[in-house]
Amino acid sequence: MAEKDMTEEEARYWSDYFMENPPKTDPTKPGVFARRKANRFFGMDNLTVNYLLTKSMETHKSPEEIIGDLVRKEIAITTGV
Repeated sequence: MAEKDMTEEEARYWSDYFMENPPKTDPTKPGVFARRKANRFFGMDNLTVNYLLTKSMETHKSPEEIIGDLVRKEIAITTGV
């Protein structure tokens, strides 16, 4: 059975839900995603890893692409470009 993509309405609902109810993290206990991707996200806290993976699922971009976008946005802001 093929997986069905979320509708825009469903994506908006979950985005709003998680913005209003951020996941609780405990920095002393790595989360499921952190354990699964420990080597890939070495040195990142759980909140950062969860943000990257959530954005990755929403945008269909890799975590590396999301980091690149964030860095380019920050450079543009600081340089006025």
